[in-house]
Amino acid sequence: MDCKPSLALVLALLMAAPGVAQQVDTQIEQSRRFDQQATPLRDTSAAAGTETFDEVAPSSPGDSDLGTQAILKSQYAAKRWFIFGDLAGFHTNNVALTSRNKFDDQFLVATFGFSYQQKITDQLEADFTIRGATFRYCEFDQLNFTSIDAGAGLTYRIPQLANTTAFLRYNFNDLISEESGDEFFQNHTITAGVQKVFPLARAHAVIVGASAQWGFADPKEAERDEYGVYLGYHVDFTRALQAQVFYRSAYYRYSAKPQREDFNQNVSANLRYKLTSWASLNASASLGFNRSNQDVYDYDVANTGGGLTLEVRF
Repeated sequence: MDCKPSLALVLALLMAAPGVAQQVDTQIEQSRRFDQQATPLRDTSAAAGTETFDEVAPSSPGDSDLGTQAILKSQYAAKRWFIFGDLAGFHTNNVALTSRNKFDDQFLVATFGFSYQQKITDQLEADFTIRGATFRYCEFDQLNFTSIDAGAGLTYRIPQLANTTAFLRYNFNDLISEESGDEFFQNHTITAGVQKVFPLARAHAVIVGASAQWGFADPKEAERDEYGVYLGYHVDFTRALQAQVFYRSAYYRYSAKPQREDFNQNVSANLRYKLTSWASLNASASLGFNRSNQDVYDYDVANTGGGLTLEVRF
């Protein structure tokens, strides 16, 4: 495969968007897209993807003589630490996320990090996460960058509403150019939202949610607030094979003048096969559609790929 830089992309970027340099704008948007797809559905464990057990033994002859029979289950210590790593390769049909002069490319994304979860009450849980990701492109390597995230959040399971959680999160994101080694984007965000799981059976469920995010960024031109809704479907075909389909629609309002407003839609499908309790293979496909009141920011993009995920809990 020929992976040499091309002048064509540079010319396409120069003819694209004003304001923030288009190359930087592309890297910022790519990072945001992958942040949204990293954990599209916050927690499906209430309905799917985990083992469940009845607390009462099934009925049998003689129950009237013996009374109610409860199953005694072993209690396991909570695993609060979570270390993860992921290496995935993708093909994209619009590497620069432009409205015209589209170019295909392949790129690798290596993700690594850890998180800590602490139960505060029966309904309230706190978590802290640090995550790093490197993006390396095949042909257009001037787009290479590294992303570093640090965040903390609260998740509250609403007792009056079955399988419903509310969440509040702070996150800091720092993007670093591979070419120069300079930081070119920093963003502080506060996200609040609610999600509800609708169990259809033991092995599959529908998930709906809504969220709002407020950003405080440098450079200011890339600062935006987000308001979105999402819908997902999760199914366990077997103990090892899982699938998920996800749709998200969001409105983006940028701080820069003149006022920029985007309407963004994303559809994705993910397939996961567990090799062991700590390793899995993943395949995914996604379609993104962005429409803006500034036509130069309109784009469509399709990404397909897959990789290996390692995760350890203790």
